[in-house]
Amino acid sequence: MNISDMISNMSEETIISLAFFVGAGVIYVIRKFSFLNQQLRDYEESDLSGRDSVVRDLLRMNGIEDKIRLEYDTPKNHIEGELVEHEMIGHNMAPRIRELSRQIADVLDDQSDGLVDVTTNVNSISSKINKAFTDTGNNSLEQINSMIPQLISRIEGLNESVKGESQKVAILLNEVQMIKRAIGVE
Repeated sequence: MNISDMISNMSEETIISLAFFVGAGVIYVIRKFSFLNQQLRDYEESDLSGRDSVVRDLLRMNGIEDKIRLEYDTPKNHIEGELVEHEMIGHNMAPRIRELSRQIADVLDDQSDGLVDVTTNVNSISSKINKAFTDTGNNSLEQINSMIPQLISRIEGLNESVKGESQKVAILLNEVQMIKRAIGVE
């Protein structure tokens, strides 16, 4: 039996029922396809908005990363520039500091020579006083006694002068050492 015989043998009510059933099935399939198409569009839109969101987030993250890099690179370059400038100042000052050290050493040598001269003169005076005691009597002793306070005051003056100069030189040497350490020329 074929389909046309089967349809001709069916009653009107069965055909109408079958038509309603097929129509309902078609409507159901159309609605199901339209629902699935709507879901597919929703998923595509959410996928697009998700992609857009990811792209926006990546762009925002790249912007933040660039800001952080800029904040890091700017001080780094600034510090490097300052260090180079500081080093150049140190190299420029090195000859001046060496010259100042040499001058201070010369002053110390001169003071040392002055102290040696004072020591020699004191020894000479001492030997002359010893000779005078042996050669002369009371008259020489009175002259020597009157000269001794003058000699002592002159020696004390010289001693104070040397101490003052020595302190100044020590302060200058300390400052030179600090400058050398500060600019890295040590």
